[in-house]
Amino acid sequence: MSSRNSLTDLLAFGLIRPGDAIHFTFKKHHFCATLEPGGILANCFYDHKPCFMDRAGFNSLTDWCDSCIQELLEEYATRFSGWKRCKHTATGTTMAMLRQRLQTLKPNRKTDAATELAAEQRKVVLLKERIRVLEMQLRPNKRQREPHAADADQNPFRLRL
Repeated sequence: MSSRNSLTDLLAFGLIRPGDAIHFTFKKHHFCATLEPGGILANCFYDHKPCFMDRAGFNSLTDWCDSCIQELLEEYATRFSGWKRCKHTATGTTMAMLRQRLQTLKPNRKTDAATELAAEQRKVVLLKERIRVLEMQLRPNKRQREPHAADADQNPFRLRL
């Protein structure tokens, strides 16, 4: 395992899987790639068109992002963080969040109780947010279910004609 967190580490700990898609948007341009075994990013797309078909993939997320922005868009003076802006398509989670989770899974980690508590609290918040998003997807839109407040009189004692 490498000393820095990489796509290979995320694969090894099961946070991502071969075949998963990773994507990002930069200045209204959409980039997407598939994660291959060994932590290689391949099958790249730029605005839904195949690109980088002349290479054997990318070994790092940063290399892929830099190549997309510099070679395809010809933008060179950017402060783009691939880990913060790229998302794991299956979960909608940024790669930075996945890398942060990896830190809690790595063995031989010396931490104090306060640091461990903060890490666990971040997990709880992340899970609560995920639950909230899923509940919102399952629940029909409130405006569709309930008539407008002006249309529905909530006073049971009001005389109705």
